[in-house]
Amino acid sequence: MLEKHRSLRGTLTSKIKESVFAVFGKNILPPINTKASALEISR
Repeated sequence: MLEKHRSLRGTLTSKIKESVFAVFGKNILPPINTKASALEISR
C-alpha cells in the first residue's frame, strides 16, 4: 500500500512539474537544486 502511495505521489509531482514548465517555460523558471539552501533558492 505504501509503495502504491509513493508511486501515485511521484506521478502527481511529475504532472505538476510538467504543467508548471508548460505554462511558464524553462527560460523563466530555472531549475532549483533541491540540496540548495533556502537563501540560494530565494535568490
